[in-house]
Amino acid sequence: MSPDGVIHGPPRGEMLAQISTGLVQLHSRYYGRGPTKAKTHMVDGTVVCILRGGFTTVERTLIETGQVESVYLMRRSFQQAMEQEFRRIVEAATGRIVIAYMS
Repeated sequence: MSPDGVIHGPPRGEMLAQISTGLVQLHSRYYGRGPTKAKTHMVDGTVVCILRGGFTTVERTLIETGQVESVYLMRRSFQQAMEQEFRRIVEAATGRIVIAYMS
């Protein structure tokens, strides 16, 4: 932050793209494939990233056989285990500390 109280850094679009790219890469690294679409938004200091697609073959099979809850539980467990990595990506892009994380 500068003396005038303005936060300086990369342009907003670059920052949001950096978050999207970082989260897609994180998923790719740990799942073997990443989301097919990612879009990050920032509203009043709140960052929201929407990830679409990227289910593994096992996950797609479970979903097709009606076992959606098991996919949800596995993904939720992964997101809890990787919370610090998710936070790190957002903090690096924004230059701010993440004070709350929801997934």
